[in-house]
Amino acid sequence: MQHKPITDLDHTDIHVIDDIFPHDVLNDLAAYAMNSHRWGFNNYTNGTNAWAMGVVGYPEGYGGGEEFEEQAKQDWEDRKKELPAFEEMWNIIKKKSPVGKLLLDKPTRSLFNGHVSAHGNYAHTDAPSMPGHGVAGMPIYTHIICLNKTWSIDTGGATEFYNIERTEIIKSVIPQYGRMIVFDGRIPHAGKPPCKFYNGLRLNLAWQCKVSDIDYTDSIETEPYREYLKDSLKRGSWGIKKKDKKNEI
Repeated sequence: MQHKPITDLDHTDIHVIDDIFPHDVLNDLAAYAMNSHRWGFNNYTNGTNAWAMGVVGYPEGYGGGEEFEEQAKQDWEDRKKELPAFEEMWNIIKKKSPVGKLLLDKPTRSLFNGHVSAHGNYAHTDAPSMPGHGVAGMPIYTHIICLNKTWSIDTGGATEFYNIERTEIIKSVIPQYGRMIVFDGRIPHAGKPPCKFYNGLRLNLAWQCKVSDIDYTDSIETEPYREYLKDSLKRGSWGIKKKDKKNEI
């Protein structure tokens, strides 16, 4: 499978799949999340603030040698023992995902995301491509599973996807119970907060996965990709351009 150059990614690389998970699996995972004490609040200087709870390999990231691999492996064994629904969902993902045949035996990284009114994400990617960060070119596909039973378009909370320059919205997906959103982890995206009148938690479970048998060379070595890396370094890891100290007030 040939991986697209990053400059060719568009809305066709974002897949929305409904009605594939049994409701008992969704209910068990939602209940696990809502009744857990392991949530942590992420409050970054760039304005991103949201709740998150690790399932596998969080917050360490996508790779870090044998120590990370062993910890992620142990995380996965622990989660499967805690709640069979984790493994049941993962097995369905491997069967139904557009890249299911390329997924490994276990997720590389997985976490619950929780957003309340006014607390959301800035545009970011799940496959950091800056030199020295994350997997630096390792193919990552993200699978987001929506876990809110009731939602409407007026509640807000869409997952937005952006062009590589982060100047235009290329797709916006409203949460729907059990909906799976699958996309190339290099696509900038953000989970937007619910409207101010919503007093609950926008809840999803994200599976961020390395995939096998993909030729990634073209994505790394092309001139447009090198230019993208340069721009990423200027923007910082969350896509916000750093201030010019000479002009900073």
